[in-house]
Parts: sequence; C-alpha cells; structure tokens
Amino acid sequence: MARIVAGEAGRGGADQGCGCGACQAASGAGEAGGQAAGPYTSGDPGDSGNAAAILSAGGGWSTRNLTFSFASAVPGYYRSGASERNGFTELTPVQKAGVVAALAQIEKVTGLRFTEDTVPGDGPGDLVFGGAKLPDGVGAWGYLPQESRIGGDVWLSTAFANNKVPQPGSVAFARLLHEIGHALGLKHSGDYDSTGKDAAGPFLPEAQDNRQFTMMAYDPHPAYADTRPSTLLAFDIAALQSLYGANPTTGLGDTVYEWAPDRAVIAAIWDAGGQDRLDASNHDRAVTLDLRPGQFSSVGATDAGAPGRDNIAIAFGTRIEDATGGRGGDRIVGNDLANRLDGGGGDDTIAGGLGDDTILGGAGQDLARFAGQRSQYELGWDDEWLVVAGPDGRDRLLAVERLAFDDQEIEVPVAPVVGAPAPAPAALLPSPGLSADDVMLVEGHAGQRIATVTVRLDHASDGPVTVDWLTWGLTARKGQDYVGDEGTLVFAAGQTEAAIAVRIIGDRVREAEEALEIRFQNAVGAAIADDRARITIRDDDGPLVGLLGDRGDDAMPAAYADPWLF
Repeated sequence: MARIVAGEAGRGGADQGCGCGACQAASGAGEAGGQAAGPYTSGDPGDSGNAAAILSAGGGWSTRNLTFSFASAVPGYYRSGASERNGFTELTPVQKAGVVAALAQIEKVTGLRFTEDTVPGDGPGDLVFGGAKLPDGVGAWGYLPQESRIGGDVWLSTAFANNKVPQPGSVAFARLLHEIGHALGLKHSGDYDSTGKDAAGPFLPEAQDNRQFTMMAYDPHPAYADTRPSTLLAFDIAALQSLYGANPTTGLGDTVYEWAPDRAVIAAIWDAGGQDRLDASNHDRAVTLDLRPGQFSSVGATDAGAPGRDNIAIAFGTRIEDATGGRGGDRIVGNDLANRLDGGGGDDTIAGGLGDDTILGGAGQDLARFAGQRSQYELGWDDEWLVVAGPDGRDRLLAVERLAFDDQEIEVPVAPVVGAPAPAPAALLPSPGLSADDVMLVEGHAGQRIATVTVRLDHASDGPVTVDWLTWGLTARKGQDYVGDEGTLVFAAGQTEAAIAVRIIGDRVREAEEALEIRFQNAVGAAIADDRARITIRDDDGPLVGLLGDRGDDAMPAAYADPWLF
C-alpha cells in the first residue's frame, strides 16, 4: 500500500508522502477471495534523466486499457479490520469529476485509456476510488499493481477538508496524481515511508527529490512552498511512458503555451507535434524560456510574488519549435530544431543550439550566444540579416548587438547599406592565440629569486581575456626548489602582454639542473596556442657556473657568481 502523509515534519505539508506497495498490510487490507490481476509489464525510461528511480520493482499493468469505478460500498475483498471500512463514504460528484480529470491528464501523456465501469458489483474496476476516515495524519493512499484485488485502489481521507475539491493546482488534485501514480506502478522518489520501513531504491539524488521533477516526491518545489503542480511532471511522464507508451496525438496542432505573469504555477508540457511556441510576451519581468527536453523555463510568479523559477518543464521527447520573450531581460535557449527565438523588449540573451535558427533580438541590447570558439564561425550579411555559420548551424540574426562565443565576445558590426558589398568574414578577427616564453634562472645560494614568465596574445582582443594558470614541478620540487602557486591572469581589452612571477628558492646544495612549468587552462576570450611555459633552474653551487656566451665555451669562477638571468 502507498500512503500520503499529512504534516510529516520536514516534508512540507499535507500532500507529500505515503508508504509503498510493500506495506499494504499496515492498513489491514486483505481479500476474502483473491483475483490475479497480472501479468505485469516493466519499463525503461531510457535517456530521460533519472526517471527510472520512480518505477516500482513490480512494474505496471500489462494492458493499456484499464477500467475504473467509484465504490458505493467497501469492496468485499477488504478484511473486517481494514482502515477503508472506517467511515466509508462514496466520493462526491465534485471528487469524481476530479478523478476523471486526473485520469484524462494521464491519457494525454501516455498510451493508457480509462473506461468507467458502472456495473454494480464488488469494486469491478481495475482502479477503484473511494473515501474513508484513514488513520490520523493520512490524507490519501493508493495501492500498487499486484496480484491482490486491492491493486490499483485509491482512497481519499474524509478527515481532510481540502480533499473535497480536487481541481488542478490544488492539494487534493496533487494527491490524486500522486496516488494514481502508485496505482499505475510508480514508487516514491526518496527513501521515506509512512510506516517507518525502509523504502526500496533506487532513489533520486537529493537535488531532484522534490516536486520540481516528480509528483512522487514528498518535498515541495524549492521555490514554491505552497503551490502544488497542476500536471504530472517530467520524470512522471517519462516513467509512465516507459510502461504504457506515449500519446502520439496530444498537441499535434500549432500550440501556443502562455502563462499569466502574476500566477504561481508548476507544470510540464508533453506535445507530440506541430509548430509550437512558448510565449511570455505578456511578461514585464525577465523570464527564462528553455526549449530543450528535460529542461525548465521560469515564468509567472512564485508563492511570494517573485519572478517564477524553474517551474515549467519540457517533457522528454517533446519538441517545441519557437519562443517569444517579454519586456524584461530574458534568457532564451533553443533546442536541436530550427527555432525561431524572439527576445521581445529588454536586454536579452539568446542561445539557438543546434539547427538553423532565426534569432530576433528586438528592442534593447541583446546578445546571441554560440557554443564554439570564434574561429569556428563565419559571419556575413544577407541584407539586414547577420548570418552566423558554424558547428551548431547556420543562424540568421536581426537586431542583436553582441555575439558571445566560447572564448570571447564581440560587437556585431554595423550592417551594410542594402545593395552594398557585404564585408568579408575575415574583417572580424578570430580569437587571439595565447602562449608564453620559456625562462632560465640561476638558483642563488639563499632566499628567493623571481622568475618572470611573459605571456603573450598574438593580437589584441576587443574584450578582456583571462586564463587560469598553475605551477607544475618536473624535476624541481615544490617547497624545496620553488614556491607553488596558481591564479588567473587578466588581459584588459587591447593588451597583448602580461607577466607571471614565480618564486625560486636558493640553496647551497650541488645538484643538477632542475625544471618546472607554468600550465595554462580555461582561457576566456582567447585560444591557448601553447598550454605551458618551462622554467629552468641552473645550479650555482659548484666550482664553475656556465654562462651563455656569444661564442665558445664561457665560464666564470664561482666566487664571482652573480644572479644572472638568462
């Protein structure tokens, strides 16, 4: 049996948790006469994040055509001491309508079809719904698919007033989606159980074990303490589709998805086709529109009235083509299709992804972002359209002021007069190459000396350049021959040289020549042409110190040795 637990400490409210099918005996449920409901089916959500973590070990129903019924009395297969016999109540017409709405929502995303069985009898449906005064603190519970006839039964507690009106977005509707999830073969996403038993894994990682990702979690969405999801969520849809297939007809038209800017909502979108669009043109505040399957958009508002955050998921397998932002500084991310991404007003950041995209900046100072380095792209003009062609597609841009590549940002050049020759792509320089000079230094007898490594760009950048660096011992030993160090080197716009100072430790030990390196990584605004520079430490503790002369073999008595820097 699976239960919903109300008010469990740390679990966020009345609709969060329940037990699992393994604890069905806790209710006192049983059968006067058994009925085998199997065989059953198992699912594999495949490339759908961690959705497999909410599939129960027993799987789901073997058929995609299920019946449901509303109990007019406690079914006879429940034992005399079963909790369902305590204050049994037939669901009201409003509650029945909520059940039908929840089942219809499941039909929209899966291959399941539900038919109400109205023939009088002992709970004739595969799924049976009823009301009873369940144990204290329990808002509802539901039974996993199983050989017992109680498999698929769902019960709402009559002790909870908020069970009376199960409308989408309400506590009661969220309870129904959760419990019907159990009735169809889903388990909890975390290691919790209302009976105190250990639940069976696997489980979602802590960051995903909440109602941003699944209705089967106890914890609320991190940004919405009071708002309940109005639909199944991304992992729920993926898990159920792995058991029962997807509905290939939902959203086949050209669908526009939009939201009230002041409304708190949590939902997921399953759409099987058409030319579809996420539309936030009615928003004054900044939004995020992300068309990638399994990712989240941020629209509307939170419970507290702040801008919405990660509250609209794109279900795995859903393909949305277009997005329109609002009047704020929006973030818009495309997918692998040929997207049309319109920033609207505000200073927007738009990333097309793969595919040949159309990017419209609109009013404001807008930035288009690309995944590769600047040298991987060619730029040119097609009338007023800037064409950017590279490894992630051939995109057409209008009213975009800046371009951001993996290694640098540049300003979009002024568009030519219509009819004038287009500027050559080479007019926009590729990323500067970064390299550094090798250094040789005489060690010295004591104290520390500075080896200065000069780092160069092969041409100036119109924006800042940064690169991370660290010392790396070869034959030289950190702490004995040099002081280990690391940092980030910064070039201002237009600057082509910068320096790194490395401290060399002197001694009076006769030893061979030693070496270390400066290693470079994570360059921003430049391409690393040579990722290391060598520092050679020459010993000066023997009878002679070799010098680098113009010709021949030069030497100098040790008594006259000075700190020569070569």
